[in-house]
Amino acid sequence: MKNNKWYVISTFVLGCIVINFVGRILSDRLQLPLWLDSFGTVTAAYVLGPFCAAMVGMTVNLTYGILYSWTNMFYAVVSAMVGITTGICVKKGFLKNLYGVLSTSFLVAVLSVTLSVPFNYLYCDGSTQNIWGDGVIESMEKVGFNSFFSHCMGQFYLDFLDKVIAVLILFVFVKFDKGWKRFDKRVISVCLMFALASSVIARIGQNMNLSIEAQAKTQNEQQKDSDVMVQSDNDKIQDYSSYLQTVYGRENGIPGGCANDIVQTNDGILWIGTY
Repeated sequence: MKNNKWYVISTFVLGCIVINFVGRILSDRLQLPLWLDSFGTVTAAYVLGPFCAAMVGMTVNLTYGILYSWTNMFYAVVSAMVGITTGICVKKGFLKNLYGVLSTSFLVAVLSVTLSVPFNYLYCDGSTQNIWGDGVIESMEKVGFNSFFSHCMGQFYLDFLDKVIAVLILFVFVKFDKGWKRFDKRVISVCLMFALASSVIARIGQNMNLSIEAQAKTQNEQQKDSDVMVQSDNDKIQDYSSYLQTVYGRENGIPGGCANDIVQTNDGILWIGTY
């Protein structure tokens, strides 16, 4: 029984890591105004507690940093603190009502901003690495806000929305999960959440593929139109070259090859003046 439980725990943790990783890739590909890499972390905090949630969050950042950008590895600290904080809030019973959920989301978002902004300055010149967050920073600086405050608000814009959505989804399932104190009940509830999230992600991926295919089809049609136009121009050139031509030079009475002037008289004759 004990071995089976550890097998279930290992599989569940792997699922949390995968759902976070897929969410982060979708966020980057679709350029969304949130990260989508906290759902697995808060879910692990609900089922397994703060320590496992911290491990899930850190693993996702380290893996993403190795595969895509090494700077993301430093943000593993941020993900770990998100997992620990959420796990503590779950144990304290904050997810039993909407006020506790919003308080938890706000607390986690503020903590994320506090830890992320220094890393942004150290490794990304203050950038959030998200076009929406950077847009908020640029807009606030143009209005006249302090640079540091603008960078904090740009990061908060991303983190607060991301954490609110993740914790709210968890709250919905916790609200209807009557046997949440039992490990097996929590795993079943989370599996349902994963199924729902996977269907949403699959739908988004399908729409993204359809959009890419439509763009590729449009580009192919434009290329075909361009080829037809080039072919048409080539045909026109060939038509001109098929005309009867007489080249005037030294052989037929014109000593100079340069034309100085050209004029047409009323009878339709073209007169060309040379040296």
